[in-house]
Amino acid sequence: MNTKTVVVHCEYSEDGKEISEIISESFRLFLQKELRTFAIGTQDGVS
Repeated sequence: MNTKTVVVHCEYSEDGKEISEIISESFRLFLQKELRTFAIGTQDGVS
């Protein structure tokens, strides 16, 4: 199996959102996407 290393550099301005807000929003969007994917297989979104 081939593996690749991914390096990410982030820069944040002091005028923008707090890092905690960015992480919370990112997690919320990720969770929303994952739950939507899970709900596709069920009729009412609950299994």
